[in-house]
Amino acid sequence: MSAGPSSFDERVASLQDEHAMQLVSQFCALEQVSRLYDIKNAAVGKVVRDMVGTVQQFSKEVGEALCLTVAGHSYFVNRHLTRFSIQAYRRAQHMSSIWAGLGIGEITFPRDLNLAAAEEFIAHFVAALKDPAVAPALLDHAFGGVMVRGPVQETGIDDRVDPRDAATKTYAALVVLVREMLDTIKAGQAPNTLPIRRCLQALVEQSARQPDLLFALSRRLAPQPELAVHLANVALYSLLIARRLELGRASLVSLASAALFHDLPKVSLGSSAALRPEKLEAEERDRYSSHWLKTVRYLLEAGGLTDEVLSRLVVMYEAQLEFSRFDLYLTEPGRPGDHCLFSMIIAVADRFDTDARSLLGGKLSAPDQSIGALLEGAGKGLHPGLVRLFVETVGLYPLGTMLLLNTGELGLVTAVSDPQQAARPTLSLIADLRRPSEGELAGGSVELAFDKQRQVLASADAGRLGVNPVAVFRPA
Repeated sequence: MSAGPSSFDERVASLQDEHAMQLVSQFCALEQVSRLYDIKNAAVGKVVRDMVGTVQQFSKEVGEALCLTVAGHSYFVNRHLTRFSIQAYRRAQHMSSIWAGLGIGEITFPRDLNLAAAEEFIAHFVAALKDPAVAPALLDHAFGGVMVRGPVQETGIDDRVDPRDAATKTYAALVVLVREMLDTIKAGQAPNTLPIRRCLQALVEQSARQPDLLFALSRRLAPQPELAVHLANVALYSLLIARRLELGRASLVSLASAALFHDLPKVSLGSSAALRPEKLEAEERDRYSSHWLKTVRYLLEAGGLTDEVLSRLVVMYEAQLEFSRFDLYLTEPGRPGDHCLFSMIIAVADRFDTDARSLLGGKLSAPDQSIGALLEGAGKGLHPGLVRLFVETVGLYPLGTMLLLNTGELGLVTAVSDPQQAARPTLSLIADLRRPSEGELAGGSVELAFDKQRQVLASADAGRLGVNPVAVFRPA
């Protein structure tokens, strides 16, 4: 029996992803060898032959000319949004930075590309790498039949791009960029924060359009005891709180940037980064506080005092006070805090993400347990009003929580229908334990805020039951 249209589309999409990764790697290799060797060197020739092979194989298998596009933080082959591995995505970012320097957004190779045509194009491409002043010529002439376009906006890609893919790409890009930033800092170098700022701008937009999907993605990675994931999650949760405060876009970007930097000194603390200050001896707390202040001074000396940099520095400074000045935290509900607004927002987001995993073994706790710990901290180091806003946003049973109902049904929390009824979220029904012989249900959704007959009996983390909450947001 022949494959149906959907299986054909999946096969083509897989081929497009595969060839995109090959071509991205080859562009990166071309940039490297062209810096070391002359255009006629055998090393350059090998890369060119590999590129020709990729284009020819793509045309043979897919039946189309190969068009590679960079739009924002996304990569497309023939308008198909590619799905890269983490390593491939790193190379794609490197390639996009090369293209950006040359003013390139898209390159289309002809179906009948041969070695001579490719060599003609590559000769001009390498010349532009060595002297960007000649790069505009690439856009004016189809050297070797290769068409080059200028920068392409994501809004210029057709409607086949699923908006959920854009949110997923944004979150994944942020984690990758933060990893690179931490690696750069470990190497004693000053990080380039411009790509991160652009990614945060996209995250601000996506946090309004796809907040539930982003939260589910953050929960999916939460079990990983990785500083980059923690910083990305805290930035996201901070935005969810700040949106309830109706802060302006510029403030949202500054807040997200400060959230990424608030625990930055922990990059040099190794496994101790997971420890809570109250669990440390006084001598250790003093050492960490001193290390924190050295990092603040380093960043102060390395960059100018823009509003965004100042926000980062203030938040970083106030974050280290937890090692030595417990008296600066809230002790009475409703009492004004001694920290700036950004620090108080980030403190709530940080506590939720930290409590999401047990410090013993790094096991993920049930989401509602994390919310319970957050509520206990309200007024005791956390601003009670900000805690309330966060809980109203994500619910007492956050996304990714599996709930057992009094009807015997199992449901996955997918949204909070009514912020005033945070304990009664919207569920996607998974199974009915009263009828195990029937297996999984066909589906269905129920809003507990309006269905008073169903009651929650118990909760669990979906990940422990082998259920991926992110899958709820994917098309059927």
